[in-house]
Amino acid sequence: MGGRPTKSTYKTQPGGWLTTRTPEENQEPSSETLGTKETAALPPRNVKNNKRSLYTLEPGYPTPGPPPNNLPGILSVTDFTMPNTVAKEVTADSCNTMEELVDELTGHFNMDILKVRAIFMWVGTQPFTVQEYPADADPESPTGYLRRMALGKMSYAEIFTVMCRLAKVPCVMIPGVAKSSAYEVGDDNVDRLRNVWNAVYVAGGWRIVFLLWAFRSIAGKSTGVVPFADPTSDDYKNQERILKEKIISTVKEYYFLTSPEEFIYRCLPAEEKWQMSAKKFTKAKFIKVPYLRPKFFELNLQLSSAPEGVLTTDNGVSEVVLKYGAGPVALIHDLLYNERQSKQKLPPGVQLPRYCVIINEGDKVRFSMRFPFTGSDT
Repeated sequence: MGGRPTKSTYKTQPGGWLTTRTPEENQEPSSETLGTKETAALPPRNVKNNKRSLYTLEPGYPTPGPPPNNLPGILSVTDFTMPNTVAKEVTADSCNTMEELVDELTGHFNMDILKVRAIFMWVGTQPFTVQEYPADADPESPTGYLRRMALGKMSYAEIFTVMCRLAKVPCVMIPGVAKSSAYEVGDDNVDRLRNVWNAVYVAGGWRIVFLLWAFRSIAGKSTGVVPFADPTSDDYKNQERILKEKIISTVKEYYFLTSPEEFIYRCLPAEEKWQMSAKKFTKAKFIKVPYLRPKFFELNLQLSSAPEGVLTTDNGVSEVVLKYGAGPVALIHDLLYNERQSKQKLPPGVQLPRYCVIINEGDKVRFSMRFPFTGSDT
């Protein structure tokens, strides 16, 4: 077995590499990423709208801060059927201007949350990655905007901000760094993970919307070290060939009005005020915390063991303890050996699943691990 274990490290990703999955999710396609991951966005550009930056607060906008009310409660009593339907029916070529488009999408609603939902669904479901748009399209028309997106000259966040502001809903683009598919737990160079998302003011508070992650996912990622660009960027085809992945279209509701308290584990805004969370993260803390994916929060799990993404074992022994929120959930683990970081191959005959025991203890589940030799496990 390689002798008595000494100190080694492993990485834990609740909802990620140390996977929290419900039984019905076990039917996901088997791949090296165990499912799908998000793409990175184009780096922010100096976009102007009516001579004002889309990255700054407009006069009269509320001051950023933690949302004052319970968003799950609001969402549970909000019917999005109508805005979802309207978003499907309105086409870009049916409107000559962006003002006309926004009016078609939002004119039926008197609640900002419904207006934002219609814009969110319309932007996210446009086929700009596969459709060709006329070169002579008016750049200020809806078709012109989509052509710019297809050419990689405009991002989801930009067009969403423009449309929300035309609908008289406060909206800002938020630059920062995001733990996307290019991220590996323990990476300390997060500056390369530049990204951009939105803050929108609805239901009495600023909320987070991340259209790119809501509508684009990567399936079949073969490595966790090669960065993956936005599907509209120039190097998209080259990276797609390298990673042997494919982009899939989906709707991840989690990234529509996401809780800032949860979002901060994945995305760190450049300005602290846009964390909008009672727990402030420095870059050092952002690098150190566990990589908590949406499923972790959707299952109302809590981490009871060390709140760190990288743990060092003592004599090869360590554990991760999760606390159930709304009752027990069927969880499994994936214990993987990182040959590249360990700088040696896994010895033949070693069966890693045998080195992790799952122990249920009332409202907690304990993943107790004992590693057979020095190395780096994920």
